Amino acid sequence: VRSALTAAGHEQLNPPHIAIVQLLSEHADGTRATQLAERARVTKQSIAVTLDQLAALGYVERVLDPSDRRAQLVRLTDRGWDGVLTARTAVRALESAWAERAGADRVAMMRDVLADIVASRPS
Repeated sequence: VRSALTAAGHEQLNPPHIAIVQLLSEHADGTRATQLAERARVTKQSIAVTLDQLAALGYVERVLDPSDRRAQLVRLTDRGWDGVLTARTAVRALESAWAERAGADRVAMMRDVLADIVASRPS
């Protein structure tokens, strides 16, 4: 995935950036930084630093929350969406290669087990 991102011009994205960009991709209209911190299970200070980095790199933008003009939403820019699509394409290719080697059923089982582990993590 890192190779695909680098080849597509997203070499600045590091693993914490990728995790936050992925979470943001689940909220096309944007989300508040505090909600993002909760979902990422990191502190508000940590998410603020990561979001500042991503904004400086052109992956996210902050906009006024239309439901509360005192608050801001963070959302992906076109560059951010390009990174998401690049990563998703690379993951699909990787999973396809694994399925050829180990079988599609086993790869699906692996995904299910990993999803269960993530879902059961304590906050």
